[in-house]
Amino acid sequence: MQGGRVDVNIRNLLPGAVDVFARASLDTGGEFELRGTLESGAGARFATHERESWVAKDTAGAVRWAWVADVAKGVLQDASVTGVL
Repeated sequence: MQGGRVDVNIRNLLPGAVDVFARASLDTGGEFELRGTLESGAGARFATHERESWVAKDTAGAVRWAWVADVAKGVLQDASVTGVL
């Protein structure tokens, strides 16, 4: 856990499910940790911290969304998985 806390609402706008992963900001060589699965059209709120990296992968394992937490953009943020990186 590093930096300020940020809550992010993530919604999956893709036609299929995605797995949501995060990696701590200071763990640049580390593995992403599974935080949850979002079905098509579903959303969830996740707690994160400044500079943590997030990705969403489809069932084939392809990265469909990437994001880095930035507390300067607010302590509550919204993000959509659209497949556009």
